[in-house]
Amino acid sequence: MSERKKQDKPPTAEDLAKAALLDRLRPLADVLEPPIPFALAAQVARLDGVTRRTRDFLESMPLIDKHWKQNLYLAATDLHGNGHYVEEVLGLLISGAKAWGDPERLDAALNCIARAYSKPAIPHREIMRQRELANTRNKP
Repeated sequence: MSERKKQDKPPTAEDLAKAALLDRLRPLADVLEPPIPFALAAQVARLDGVTRRTRDFLESMPLIDKHWKQNLYLAATDLHGNGHYVEEVLGLLISGAKAWGDPERLDAALNCIARAYSKPAIPHREIMRQRELANTRNKP
């Protein structure tokens, strides 16, 4: 059997956007402080348009930490789709990911956030509305 050599592909526009965003987020994350619980709840309450799932994640409500990266990505894309700037919600996303004080987890969280914000996004409520509309069209 012959082995195929992995060819290096040039970075895509999305890769470049993610790298540039990571360069901006890392120094910002280093100077941020974890929000106090009362302030956290107040900040989350002021977010317009986001789903309950996103709010629960940001308030660190999920008790099961098994899929934290997936939940972080979904929350970040929902916030991005609703027009919230990453700099405005970075502390909330890090808090929801429970990444304060854990450099390895913080790095993974920042990569996930950068990936979510480097793509165009639409609000999750709009996605759910479109799915519901598609499902009602298929019913007799």
